[in-house]
Amino acid sequence: MSLTPIQVVPVYEAAQYDGTNGLDFVGWATGMDNVVDHGTHLTFTYDHGNYSVPADGWLLRRNGSLAGTFSDTVFQQIWAEL
Repeated sequence: MSLTPIQVVPVYEAAQYDGTNGLDFVGWATGMDNVVDHGTHLTFTYDHGNYSVPADGWLLRRNGSLAGTFSDTVFQQIWAEL
């Protein structure tokens, strides 16, 4: 399954990790490295930090750079309603 980013607020884009599309995130955000799809979670490094996103979690980018990661519940409560 390839990523189909959706616009959630002007200049922000979000894409959901579904447990199978981890490799689609390689190069998705500038500086996002060491992307590993574990099936239950996605791990990567960004700006000297280590990140882990659960399956069904969301990644948010702005102007090509990572802006945040969210569980599906938090994403739906905060970003999807804007």
